[in-house]
Amino acid sequence: MSAPILVVTSVEALGRPIREPKGLVVGHAVVMVEIPEDEEEEDQDVETAPGGMRVGTYERALLRARTAALAELLADARRVGANAVVDTRLQLGEVSESSEAAVFASFTGTALVI
Repeated sequence: MSAPILVVTSVEALGRPIREPKGLVVGHAVVMVEIPEDEEEEDQDVETAPGGMRVGTYERALLRARTAALAELLADARRVGANAVVDTRLQLGEVSESSEAAVFASFTGTALVI
């Protein structure tokens, strides 16, 4: 197993000097949303929560997309020899067409050796 890579949102969070910048690293993932086929199954997938409704199929798809995109970001950082990624940003979104939908996650950051 390779050494862990530190992923933070700001350079200040590192607490250590930067030895070498390695450049931009990215991770992207698109995951299809498995929309329930019948109304009863669809009703069970939606729950009321503080602040609004929660839809389980979308939440599970977003989690899979975010996890895959982060794994890709870490693989990209390892590929360039980095042991940290700073200024990390996450973008989430949805793409849909008629009865099919997909969610995407995109991580970007600056790879460093610290």
